[in-house]
Amino acid sequence: MARYARRIIRRESLSRFARREVSGHPTSIVLSGESEEFVSKVEVVMNLIIALVAGVVAAGVWTCIERSRRRRINAEHFAWMEGLYRITRKLAQESQSWKASVKVDDSVLKVEYEDLPEGDSVIGEIAMNELFPLSGSGVYSHVKAGQQLGGSWELQVLNRNTLLVHTAYAHYERFEQVTEAEVWERISSADAS
Repeated sequence: MARYARRIIRRESLSRFARREVSGHPTSIVLSGESEEFVSKVEVVMNLIIALVAGVVAAGVWTCIERSRRRRINAEHFAWMEGLYRITRKLAQESQSWKASVKVDDSVLKVEYEDLPEGDSVIGEIAMNELFPLSGSGVYSHVKAGQQLGGSWELQVLNRNTLLVHTAYAHYERFEQVTEAEVWERISSADAS
């Protein structure tokens, strides 16, 4: 492609600057010093443009390949976590009346509690660690009795059906930090529904 572009540039520049006719017929082409310098500069510019375009195309292709590879690996590591989980306090016998619904988007778990008292909601996200795929951390927003609360989650995968979640938040009445541990046990998975 570069050779073809050089030929076109040479023809154009030569036809403008250096064609001579002898007795009505075009003969050999004679370049002046200025014309040769112009052709040389144009070739350098064309080579730079071609190199720049090739570099941009190569970077774009590499980025697409890397994103695709990363999404595939994250799907292998995290897609199975999608589903509905029963929440039980660690070492407690009875589960809470609410459940955690987990959706997966790349390496982020989108969590929403279900079956909470009227007017309450818990919505949050947990970013799973791509280097240590059995752990993750995130934040959540909690509306309780009309008050906007929030906190943080630390998640550890115990097995394919059980997640251990440590919840930390500031108690809104006692003004102190509270840390709780919950076990999330899978009730149903996205594959089963």
